[in-house]
Amino acid sequence: MTLPRPRPSVRKRAPVLGTGFRLYLVGESAGLVGTSVHLVALPTLAVLELDATAGQAALLASLAHLPTFLLALPAGGIVDRYAKRALLVGTDLAGAAVVTVVPVAALAGMLSMSVLCAVALALGAVTVLHQAAAIAIVPQLVEPALLHRANARVGAAFGAADTAGTYLGTAVVAAIGAANPQVNDRAGAVRRERARGRSQSCKI
Repeated sequence: MTLPRPRPSVRKRAPVLGTGFRLYLVGESAGLVGTSVHLVALPTLAVLELDATAGQAALLASLAHLPTFLLALPAGGIVDRYAKRALLVGTDLAGAAVVTVVPVAALAGMLSMSVLCAVALALGAVTVLHQAAAIAIVPQLVEPALLHRANARVGAAFGAADTAGTYLGTAVVAAIGAANPQVNDRAGAVRRERARGRSQSCKI
């Protein structure tokens, strides 16, 4: 008597995150790297072009983090009211416009600490709103069963992008400061103040 052969077990493929989510994650991570580089570059520009003191450069670095403390909760309410895709596009365009102020002011001979402080505050505010929209849009990009995995990927990618941008900006500062001890000393204060601001954000 011939026994029936057991059917080969078919492995169920785990659901995968879609192409749309992967493109979103790459784009947002790249944008966050650029923002982090700018936040490191602003105090350095103040030192190189405006002969800012270590205290002024540290103040500029701190102002970039101020919107995180002031706007984190209101940003959630704004994101809930408006279309998230529109907010992402709008904040991207606003961020680009804010960053453009620096070279335009420099070419016009109007670059000053006040201009850099305003740029730091505006860029920080735009970044807070953009990140709130970027996190809130995730449920629209993946199935409910994949939401936990998607949020974990977003958190890891955003953290890595922020760190990469900070180190990339710091590498530029170190390359410049190696040839100028005074700039190197002041840039060190900037890096310490930025690290302090990030640790305060993590506590909140």
